[in-house]
Amino acid sequence: MLLLLTILSHRRRHKTTTLNNNSLSLVVIVILLLSCYASEACNEMDRASLASLSLNVSNLNWPSSGDCCFWEGVECDGNDQVIRLWLPTRGLHGFISPSFSSLTKLTQLNLSHNCLSDPLPDGFFSSFTTVQIVDLSFNCLSGPLPISDTLPISLQILDLSSNRFNGSIQSSFLWLAMNLRSFNVSNNSFNGKIPSSICRSDSPSVVILDFSYNGFQGPIGQGFGACEKMEVLRASFNFLSEPFPDDIYIAGALQEIILPGNKLNGPIGESIINLANLRILALFGNEFIGSIPNGIGKLFNLEQLLLHINNLNDKLPQSLTNCTNLKVLNLRVNNFVGELSALDLSKQQQLIIVDLGNNYFTGSMPTSLFSCKALNTIRLAINRLEGEILPNIGALQSLSFLSLSNNNLTNITGALQILRACKNLSTIILSKNFFGETMPNIESFEGFQNLQILAFGSCQLTGQIPNRLVEMTKLEVLDLSLNQLRGSIPGASSKPILPGLVRKLSFGRVPKGTYWTSKTGVVTNLEKLDLSGNNLSGKIPASLKNLHFLSYFNVVNNNLQGQLPAGGQFDTFSNSRYEGNPGLCGPILQRTCFSSSSIIQPLGSRRRSPNTKLIVGLLFGILFVIGVILTVLALCILSNRRILPQGDPDKVAMGTVSLNSTSGIPTEIG
Repeated sequence: MLLLLTILSHRRRHKTTTLNNNSLSLVVIVILLLSCYASEACNEMDRASLASLSLNVSNLNWPSSGDCCFWEGVECDGNDQVIRLWLPTRGLHGFISPSFSSLTKLTQLNLSHNCLSDPLPDGFFSSFTTVQIVDLSFNCLSGPLPISDTLPISLQILDLSSNRFNGSIQSSFLWLAMNLRSFNVSNNSFNGKIPSSICRSDSPSVVILDFSYNGFQGPIGQGFGACEKMEVLRASFNFLSEPFPDDIYIAGALQEIILPGNKLNGPIGESIINLANLRILALFGNEFIGSIPNGIGKLFNLEQLLLHINNLNDKLPQSLTNCTNLKVLNLRVNNFVGELSALDLSKQQQLIIVDLGNNYFTGSMPTSLFSCKALNTIRLAINRLEGEILPNIGALQSLSFLSLSNNNLTNITGALQILRACKNLSTIILSKNFFGETMPNIESFEGFQNLQILAFGSCQLTGQIPNRLVEMTKLEVLDLSLNQLRGSIPGASSKPILPGLVRKLSFGRVPKGTYWTSKTGVVTNLEKLDLSGNNLSGKIPASLKNLHFLSYFNVVNNNLQGQLPAGGQFDTFSNSRYEGNPGLCGPILQRTCFSSSSIIQPLGSRRRSPNTKLIVGLLFGILFVIGVILTVLALCILSNRRILPQGDPDKVAMGTVSLNSTSGIPTEIG
């Protein structure tokens, strides 16, 4: 205070301009004095608790001193106690120490999307008597929840998802959490039974429950119906079994029931029609039996009906047409029957995806589908449909995916001419139809500007591959496997087009088999090229080594010849990828490749071989004549010796030497 009085008295003795400058200096000094006082404002126990956290966690950029209320992610109340610690996505590494629980006034804690590990300390939750939000999701926290720990009565949101927690969740852990609104423990390794005790008459606030992607097992216990405000129930991909508990159907606020990937069985109860607010019903990948409830049409708010991969049967209920807000209808891989053409979906103007594949539907395509202008995907594959594709389908200008494979459709040429009207089609899968028909001509493939996948496999089509196919610049997958096509691969010899068999698909469900891909220009992004099991001939183009992403290459059982390309990815492929091509050579195959001159030389030798034989034959003939003459001369000499026994011995020796020399000539020539 003395310093301030001195400054004020000093100010009176200066001019007005000096007064303004000194006023500014005064403000600065006061701020410095206040900041020095504020450095002591942070609660000592809270500062010690945060300091302990910084010792065990890296990447916390907190100073070693000063007011902790101004540290990053920290917020204090009027009493300088920490009430909020908000540090998501900071790249934090380490563990949470027991001293962290000293933050007794904490109301909000968010340490999500970091790399924190190890189990939580004992009493972690119960120590925060005023906490409302705890978000520890997307870390590496492990171990079971502390056995003696309980959630505080003040807690409203708890998110432990995407960690490594295990063990069971005890009922006592949830007993005091009467104000809990959201409970998310998805994507962990919890086991045991799902704690239905979380829903009690004295805890009516629960809105969201998520137990997905864990190891929970056994039945879903009774009790969830007590959560009168519950809007979301998720427990997908666990090991839940037995029938669906009926009391869930009295939780009238439910908007989402998402329980796929379990072993739930039994019928879907008729009481489900009580859930008038239901928007998503996802029960796929279970073992449900029976039919779809007849009153399902009373679920006017239903947007997604996902019942695929079950054992449901019978005909589809007519009331389904009343679900006018339906956007996704997926009933594939069940045992549904009936005339599909009788299904009326004309009121479903918001319908985007229809998948009724892998059932036993008969008849023709339902014409009511063609009035659903928002349709993007239609899959009716693997049924017993007949007839032709009708022109009305051209009204679906948003249609991009169409799969009608494994049916008994006819008139492939007409089908292509009709489908050209769907300008956004990127996938057409019509395999195992049109049996014995002729491959359409070039004109039939015009107009498919966005087509990426085209499948006509196992149709027993005859004729040739149209050149127009290899001119579709966006075409990535062409399935013409198991047909009776003849002729050559279009563009395989003259243009830089890569015909091949690709087993990798970007989307959809192309039937198993062999897929030919073709793209004009240089296909630099090709990853898998399988040309096996054909009658291809010629050399493997050396330009293929420029496919830097090529990870799979197979040309087994063809008639290819010449040297294998060297360099790039081709140095990584094993010799098993080239079997059944005796004309191929190269170091990988341990088969020597002959140069052009080496190959020509033997051919020239073969041309000269008849002259060589003639010369050798003449030599043998001459030598034979000479041998006969010498033999006759020798006999004459011997006969003269008998007449003239006293003849000159030198002549006798000369004759002997001459005979011996003659006998040695053939040996020398040979």
